[in-house]
Amino acid sequence: MHPGRMNGHFTTTLTLSAVLAGCTVAPVAIPAIEQSPGTAATAWLARGNEPGWRLEMAGGGLVFQTADGATQASGRARDPQVQGDTTTYTASTTAGALTTVIMSRRCQDSMSGMPYPQTVTVEVQGRRFQGCGGDPAELLRGDEWVVEDIAGSGIVDGSRVTVQFGPDERVTGRASCNRFMGSYALSGEGLQLKGLASTRMACAEALNRQETRFLQILGQVVRHEFTTDGALVLVAADGQRLRARRG
Repeated sequence: MHPGRMNGHFTTTLTLSAVLAGCTVAPVAIPAIEQSPGTAATAWLARGNEPGWRLEMAGGGLVFQTADGATQASGRARDPQVQGDTTTYTASTTAGALTTVIMSRRCQDSMSGMPYPQTVTVEVQGRRFQGCGGDPAELLRGDEWVVEDIAGSGIVDGSRVTVQFGPDERVTGRASCNRFMGSYALSGEGLQLKGLASTRMACAEALNRQETRFLQILGQVVRHEFTTDGALVLVAADGQRLRARRG
């Protein structure tokens, strides 16, 4: 649903209840809505499947709609209530009450397998929708990931292999003895690392072999997942895996 337009400004009206059970978050940072026509607003998004739905929040404004168009609503959230790892937003709209609850729990999209920072439940007009919310890149960015296993073979004793995802969609790290750099892209289809290049410092033979294998797998990554104990697993197109933990 698109906001309506009145007196040169965008307006919204919404009805829903959203319960977000997410990764570490309290409360959700909702960017301010841009009121000038033609200026894009950065929004926090949640979505789900079976049936498909989408929730958008920006500057306290809320817009919810199902893919089939059967349910559409808009409005504004009140100040959130925070208790432990749970943040609750409420709103009164022309179609009824709206409640949004956010918890500290990762969510995996039921169709794409993409991990998201929040798990989301939306209640609208007596119906409940479940899905995921937030920016998947939040789970990758930050401190470097230290690789502990390459395709089931561990790593050479005393060596260090790392991957770090930057906020500028750049990826860097240590391949074994050489540094590498490139870019990464997240989409509904998964994760890709592109344009990988490395320095060319001479290494011991064992490190050369490990480095070559690592970079080959890294360049074929198509998706990522997390283990129950928080390890990052990068999965290549042929099924080979790299497992890493925060350094």
